[in-house]
Amino acid sequence: PLFDTSKGTSFSSMFSTCYSLQSVPLFDTSKGTSFSSMFSTCYSLQSVPLFDTSKGTSFSSMFSTCTSLQTIPLLDVTAATGSGAFTTMFTSCPNLKKGAMSGSKSTISYMSCSLSRNDMLDIFSNLAETGSIPCSITCSYNHGVVDLTAADTASVINKGWTIKLT
Repeated sequence: PLFDTSKGTSFSSMFSTCYSLQSVPLFDTSKGTSFSSMFSTCYSLQSVPLFDTSKGTSFSSMFSTCTSLQTIPLLDVTAATGSGAFTTMFTSCPNLKKGAMSGSKSTISYMSCSLSRNDMLDIFSNLAETGSIPCSITCSYNHGVVDLTAADTASVINKGWTIKLT
């Protein structure tokens, strides 16, 4: 059913451990600031709609252990700046092929996903300039890592990021 979530600010653990959940409808998340563990351990989830996450500050474990997750839309994460904003967001998402986020400026890991070179380039192009904030992105153990060029990684470094590929 469609929920009235128009006043909701925390969507933390909303669907956590819904093992058989495959999809969710689009609902109002425009006032949401916390999305931590929203879909954690939803083994059957394959994708989500484009939620309004523009006010979100915490996304830790949002998709952790979503083993069937293949894509997420380009979520606006510009408001998330804390060092733990994306902690374990994509841990144990071995089938994730598309996961760019707009305006990311906090350390994040896509380790052991299923990203191609083009998928990683999409992620890299949507990273924000870090300024003085120390940020790193981990892409180790993705099949597309072997196809990345020095120019590909330089684009990330030029934005102020540290990139981990092994």
